Amino acid sequence: MEKLVMESCLELIDSGIVLGIQDMGAAGLTCSSAEMASKAGNGLELYLDQVPQREEGMTPYEMMLSESQERMLFVVEPKHEAQAQEIFDRWGVICAKVGKVTDDGRLKLIHHDEVVGDMPVKALVDECPIYDKPSQEPAYYKEQAAVDTLRYQEVKDLGGALKKVLGSPSLASKAWVYNQYDYMVRTSTAVRPGSDAAVVTVHGTRKALAMTTDCNGRYVYLDPELGGRIAVSEAARNIVCSGAEPLAITDNLNFGSPEKPEIFWQMEKAVDGMAEACRELGTPVIGGNVSLYNENTKGAIYPTPVVGMVGLIHDTDHITTQASKRKAMRFMCWAIPMPNWAAASSKRSFTGCRKADHRS
Repeated sequence: MEKLVMESCLELIDSGIVLGIQDMGAAGLTCSSAEMASKAGNGLELYLDQVPQREEGMTPYEMMLSESQERMLFVVEPKHEAQAQEIFDRWGVICAKVGKVTDDGRLKLIHHDEVVGDMPVKALVDECPIYDKPSQEPAYYKEQAAVDTLRYQEVKDLGGALKKVLGSPSLASKAWVYNQYDYMVRTSTAVRPGSDAAVVTVHGTRKALAMTTDCNGRYVYLDPELGGRIAVSEAARNIVCSGAEPLAITDNLNFGSPEKPEIFWQMEKAVDGMAEACRELGTPVIGGNVSLYNENTKGAIYPTPVVGMVGLIHDTDHITTQASKRKAMRFMCWAIPMPNWAAASSKRSFTGCRKADHRS
C-alpha cells in the first residue's frame, strides 16, 4: 500500500493540480489540516461523515486523532476533483472529498450535520502552548569529571579484545539487517549498503542523492550537547565522503520519559547541539519525529537523536566509495593521542560499564 500511495501522490503532483499537500503525522487529521491551514493563512471545514474509517461507529475524536499510516491530505480546486479521483482509482488507493477551504481562519468539524468542533487555527499551531518542563543536570554527568582516565586495565589479549569490540552492537556489521531488503528496487542504487552513505541516481540527469542516518547514543549520554553536534557532523562527513554536498536533515529523537528532569535535560541539550551544528553546516531540519518514554525497570535508553541527512551529488562521476581505487595503495592513520570518546565502546565491552567516561 505504501508504494501505491507514493506513486499515486507523485502522479497527482506531476499533474499540476495540487494546491496543497500534507502528510498525516502523529495527530492524524488534526495535525495535517491545522498545519496546512496555518501555512496558507486560511481556514478549513471538514465533513467527518466523509472520512474513510477502518471500522464503523468511530467518534469525531477518534477520527481527528487516528494515526493510521500512509495517509495524505490534498487540496485541489473543485474543477480538478474528478481528475484527482481518477488518478487514485487507477492506483487502487482510497480517495474521498472530506472538506473545503474557508477564509475565516477557523477549523470547523461537522459530524452528522452537527458542528462538533470550531476553533481558531492559530490556537492549534501558531499559538499552541509550549512545554516548559523542569530540567536538571544528571548526577552522573558531574561524576564523569572526577574519573581518572589515565588509569585503565592493561589488555593482554589484543586480538581477543579487538574481536570483542568489533562484535559490540554499535560497531558490528549491519549487513544482517540490510541484506533482508531488496535495495536494488527500480535499479537506481549507485552505492549499495555498507558504504558511508547510500547513493541513488536521479533518472534523466547526471545527478545523484546520498543519504545516511547516524547517531552514537553513548556519546549523547556522556555529553548531550556535544553528542548532538557530533551526530549531525558525522552524518555530514558521511555525505561529503560520498561525493555529495549536504542539503538538509530529518531527526528521530529517541529518549526516556521527559517527565524526569534529567531526561528532559538530555533532550534539550541534545537538540541545542544539533541546532548549532545545523546552523554551521547550513542544513535545515525539514522533518522528523519523536519517540519518548523508552525505558523499563532498569532505566532509560541511551538518548539517541538519530540524524538522517540527504546530500546532492552534482555529477555521477563524483560518486565516492570506501573501496581503494588502485592496487598497492598505502593507508595511513594520523592521530594525536589525547583523551576522547573513541574508547567508549571498548570500555563498555571490557567492563560492562554503562557510564563510560567521555575522555576514556
